Amino acid sequence: MIPPPATSSDSGGSVGIPKPFEGHTREVNAVAYSPDGNLIASCSDDGTLRIWNSKTGMQVGKPLTGHDLLVWAVAFSHDGRRIVSGSKDKMLRVWDVGTNECVLGPLEGHTDAVKSVQYSLDGQLIASASDDRSLRLWDAKSGEIIGVLQHPSAVAHISFSPCGKQVASLCHDKMVRVWDVPLQRLALPPLSGHKSEVCTVAYSPDGRSLASGSRDWTICLWDTGTGTQIARKHKHGDWVRSVCWSPDGRCIFSGSDDNIARVWSVSSGEEVLKVDLGGYVRYVQYAPDGKTFLSASWDKTVRIWNASTSELMREIDHDGKVRAAVFSPDGLRVASGTGSGYVRVWESTSGHLLLGKVCVACLSHPLTLLTIPGSGG
Repeated sequence: MIPPPATSSDSGGSVGIPKPFEGHTREVNAVAYSPDGNLIASCSDDGTLRIWNSKTGMQVGKPLTGHDLLVWAVAFSHDGRRIVSGSKDKMLRVWDVGTNECVLGPLEGHTDAVKSVQYSLDGQLIASASDDRSLRLWDAKSGEIIGVLQHPSAVAHISFSPCGKQVASLCHDKMVRVWDVPLQRLALPPLSGHKSEVCTVAYSPDGRSLASGSRDWTICLWDTGTGTQIARKHKHGDWVRSVCWSPDGRCIFSGSDDNIARVWSVSSGEEVLKVDLGGYVRYVQYAPDGKTFLSASWDKTVRIWNASTSELMREIDHDGKVRAAVFSPDGLRVASGTGSGYVRVWESTSGHLLLGKVCVACLSHPLTLLTIPGSGG
């Protein structure tokens, strides 16, 4: 069992007033915004989940306890009423956001750690990815397993299509798999175009295309109906860590260990923006309205750009390497996390710091740090 969390104290050693985002006693593995942007959920090596007010940073209710080992993954349902978590204890649990109580689970079936969880857009299904080489589909209301999709190696990442009829998965065999959810089988032969492990995958807004980024330094675009590669490979100079689509589906934004953030035109295949950030680019994202996009880099910055002109609008400095950053669902705020263990919340238009240098522990798994339901990146 994970030991109970220690009592918070101020620098003098006495029991102190609660501080923003203070509560976890070990490393934080993932953080997710609620669909309305009012709440943030976090999960940790301390075996707990916590819910926070995104505007004040204060904890909402009691910790969510029940997992026996560290918690790897967390996701909100699209109505914001429930949270699903996945743990090293091989279990999933579903929590009621209003009561902080476990209302479904533990959901048993995986035989190794659960590394990724996601709700379908209609809220009917939960998908989970595990080191046991399987992707499992669960009925979100009853908790029953409705499908087990086997892979040749540990499953690292999953992403539902916008309509929820497909789910894409990544494991360590250089391929992307696209599954037919109703039929619970491969919708297409495995997509084989990369020469090394695939790090990230994202559906286009209309679900007709899929972008994948790989350790082979390339981005591939795929037709999700036929499985054919629909564009020449876009090339970086090192591992591609993050890809996302513009809301109108016309551009792809990518970040790489070559220190470069690039924007590509889907129709022409041409590069329309190239920026050297001076450090690994670990996360990129468009704002929900598509008017701006951001990059998070190991050069200790989050940058916000005008999507029409490519003009740099804001550069937000940090005191450590920025592992991830994400827009709130309304696009008005940006949350960022650094390797020094701090989360900050910023006003996206002005760059004004709303919640600053609030420690949630060491952010050890940056690729799952900050997520929004349906973000697809």
